[in-house]
Amino acid sequence: MKRKVMAVLLAMTMVFSFAGCDSNSDKETTASTTEKIITADTQETDEETKETDEETEITISTAKAGTLVIGNSTENSGEPNPYWANAGSDQDVWNLMSGYPTVSSDQNGKYEYDNTTLAEVVETENEDGTATWTFTINDNLKWSNGETITAEDYVCTALMWASHEVYIDLGASNAAEGMHQYYLGYEAYSSGETDVFEGIHLLSDTSFSITIDAQYVPYYYGKSLVAINPTYMAGWLPGDITIEETENGAKYSNNYSTENIKESIDTERYAPSASAGAYEYVSYDTGSYSYTLKANEEYLGNFEGQTAGIDTIIYKYVGQDTMMDELKTGAIDLLLQVADGSFIDAGLDMVEDGTHGYDMYERNGYGYLVFKCDMGPTQFVEVRRAIAYLLDRVEFAKTFTGGYGAVVNGPYALSQWMTEEAEDDIAALNSYSYSFDNAVTALEAGGWTLDANGKEYNGEGVRYKDVDGELMPLIIEWCTSENNSVSDLLTTMLAQSEDVAAAGIQFNQTVMTFSELQDEYLNDTTGYHMYNLGVGFSVPYVVDFQFAIDGKSNNSHIADEVLADAAANMLLVEEGDDGAFLEIWVQMVQRYNELLPELPLYSNEYHDFFTNRLLGYEGISNGTWEMEDQILYCTVVDK
Repeated sequence: MKRKVMAVLLAMTMVFSFAGCDSNSDKETTASTTEKIITADTQETDEETKETDEETEITISTAKAGTLVIGNSTENSGEPNPYWANAGSDQDVWNLMSGYPTVSSDQNGKYEYDNTTLAEVVETENEDGTATWTFTINDNLKWSNGETITAEDYVCTALMWASHEVYIDLGASNAAEGMHQYYLGYEAYSSGETDVFEGIHLLSDTSFSITIDAQYVPYYYGKSLVAINPTYMAGWLPGDITIEETENGAKYSNNYSTENIKESIDTERYAPSASAGAYEYVSYDTGSYSYTLKANEEYLGNFEGQTAGIDTIIYKYVGQDTMMDELKTGAIDLLLQVADGSFIDAGLDMVEDGTHGYDMYERNGYGYLVFKCDMGPTQFVEVRRAIAYLLDRVEFAKTFTGGYGAVVNGPYALSQWMTEEAEDDIAALNSYSYSFDNAVTALEAGGWTLDANGKEYNGEGVRYKDVDGELMPLIIEWCTSENNSVSDLLTTMLAQSEDVAAAGIQFNQTVMTFSELQDEYLNDTTGYHMYNLGVGFSVPYVVDFQFAIDGKSNNSHIADEVLADAAANMLLVEEGDDGAFLEIWVQMVQRYNELLPELPLYSNEYHDFFTNRLLGYEGISNGTWEMEDQILYCTVVDK
C-alpha cells in the first residue's frame, strides 16, 4: 500500500503568497510509503508552470457594491441546477451559486486541491488497484443562511445524485453523469441493487473519503476525478432523512424513498434555499426570464480567497433581435458569448466609440446538428453523410461567424492542444465538402432508391427505402428554437435548398421555445430526427458519457463500440501522458468523423461585450476560466 499525505494548511488572511515547489525535495520514507507535505503556498507544479524564487502578492478584495445586469441570448429555463435539463445560461447561474469544491481549476486550467475548502488530504493507492482520497474540510465553511457546511453535505452529493430514486425515478437525467460514476460500487448503487454506496464514506463532521474503482485508475486528469461540491442536504431532503456510515460505505436512512423526497426536491430544484458559492438565489422572474442573485456574505472565497465584488447580479435572457440595442442603451451591462459575425461587428463599433469594452476568446466547443441515430432516416449513416455533403459548411461558417470562426470535422475545438498536436490527422479527416453527387451516391449506397410506390426512384419527389418490409420516406423532422439566427441560416442553406429537394430529401421544421426543445431533445417524446444546438466541452475534456452505449447522456443514441471505447479509454492513461491520450483521442475523432452522430457547423470566437460600468472583466479564456470565475474579481461603477 502506498500513501501520500497532503496537509493543506491555510492562513485566513487577505493577502496570499504563492511560490514554486521543487519536487526533488520530496523523500521516499519506505519502499511502500511516500509522504509529501503541501501547504497553501507550495502546491505541486506541472511542466507548464514556471518555477520562481520570487513571491507574487495577490491582493484580495472583499468590498461589495452595485448591481450588474448580465444578458445571454440563450433562453434560460428558470431551473438553475444542472441535474435535469438546463441551458448554458442556467448553468452560469448555478456556477455562481456553487462553491467550496475539493478540487479547483485555476486561470490556466491546472487542477489543485482547494485551499479555502480543505484542511488536509490523504491519498492512498490500495492493493486491489483502487485509490482512496480522504478529505478533511475546514470547520469554518458556512452556507449562505449561516448553517455550517459539514462532510455530510459532500457525501450527500454522491448519495443523492447517483441514487436510483433521483436518477431514474425522478428523471434527473444528468445527475449520475458526474465524477461519482467512477466511484467504487457506483453501478450497484445507482441501479438500486444496494442502498449502500461503497465508494464514499462519512468519517466525521469534517472528514469523508472517496474510493475510485480500479478500472478508472490511472486517470489522465488526475485529481479532478475527486472534485466534488457540497449539496445543501437540509434543503433538498426532508429533515428526518439522515446519512448512516457502514463498513461497506455510506447510505441514507431507510426512510429515503422516491415518495418521501419528491416534494422537497421539486421545491429546491427551482428555488435553491442556500448557497455555498459567491452568490445566493433571490428570485426568478418568469416574465423577463431573469434571475436575481445576491452576494453571499458567508462566502470565504474561491481557491485564492476572492469573494464577490458586486453586490447584486441580474442574469436575464435577451433576444437576438434586441440584445445589441439593450447593450448600447445600458439596459444590460454585460452581453455574453456573441457569436454571430454581424452582432460582433456592431459590438466592436461600440467599443470603437469608447462606450464599451470587450473580451474575445476561442470557444471551447461548436455549433452543430445532432442526429438521432436510432430512429427514422437519420438512423442510417448514409443519410447523415448525405446531409453533410448537401450543406456547404465552409460558406455557412463564413456567413454566420463573419470570419470569426471556422469549420471543424470532429468533436474538438480549434483552440484545444490536441487539435494542434494532431494537425496532420485532423487534416486527413473527411471534410464532407459540398457535393450533390457525393450526397446522391451515399443515399444510393444506403438503399434509398425507391419512390412512394416502391418502384425505382426517378429523380422526382422524396426518396424511400425498404426497411423491414415497410417503405420509409426520406423526410427529416427537424426541431429548432425560435429567434435563432443559426436556424434561419440552416433554413435557407439546407432545408429549403434546391439541391436538397433534388436529392430526394425533405425537411419538416418545427419551431419552439428553447426550453421546450430541451425537453424534446432529452426525452424524445415526439420523435424528431435532427436538432441544431451548441455544445461547450467540459473542462476537463470528458466525452465518454456522450458516446456510452445506452448512456443517459448519449443524446444522439449512437451505439458504436469503437467510438464508445475510444472515448472512455483515452481517459484511462497515466496523468501527464499526453502521447497516449492523444493517440486514442485521434482514434475517437476518426470514428466520429466516419459515423457523424453529429455534424459540427463551426467552432468560433466568442465576444463578451460590456459597458464601461464594469471594471476588471478581461481574462476569460477558452473554457478554463469563465465568466463566473472572473466576475468575482470585478466591480461596477455608478452610471
